[in-house]
Formats: sequence, C-alpha cells, structure tokens
Amino acid sequence: MSEQQASLMAFSWAVEAMKDHKIRCVLMEASSHYIQDVLNHREPTLSTREWFQRTHTSLHSFEYCEISLVPWKCNSLATEIAESVTRDERVQSNVANNGPSWLESRLRQEAVVAT
Repeated sequence: MSEQQASLMAFSWAVEAMKDHKIRCVLMEASSHYIQDVLNHREPTLSTREWFQRTHTSLHSFEYCEISLVPWKCNSLATEIAESVTRDERVQSNVANNGPSWLESRLRQEAVVAT
C-alpha cells in the first residue's frame, strides 16, 4: 500500500468513526497535502472515486465540519499515536482500550501548550 493510499484510508476511518459515534461538529487537522488535493477536486480520479464518495457522504452527515491542513510538526501527537498503533499492532481504538500508558500524559501536555 502506498503512503497516499494509507493516508486516504486513515482519514476515511477517522471520519467514519466520528460519524459512528454520532459526533455532530467536527474540526479535523490533516498533514497530508494529498488528502487536501483529493477533497478539493470536483471530479475524483478512478483510483480515488470510491474513497471520495464514501468519505464525502460521511463528511456531509455532520452539522458542522472543518478540515485544516497543518504541518506535520503541529500534528506530532497524532503521529505518535499512529506510530504506536503500527509498532504495537493495536487493532482497536486507543480510546476504547484506555490507550497506551504514555497517551494521557501527552494529551495533558498538548492541552497545557494550547492554553
């Protein structure tokens, strides 16, 4: 699987998970220019059409949805979570499993920095 395919898949999983949890207002950050490019094209390519239709439908199910493109360094916690999922072969949500031991302290650090 290419990095581009993986980013599309991860993004759609995140969107579908928020939809499944009946979240109404969504603010998402993504670091992939490829995702932004695919979402901004009015006519998806053959290779992205199925993904685009499914994700587009899910995005429109929210009362409010905003997606921002941010540099990787601004999304370091998301990167750490993704790396731990891959490294530790986690197949369930970090939230559902109470996450790895380091996650709660990192979330608190991020909250302090953000305020």
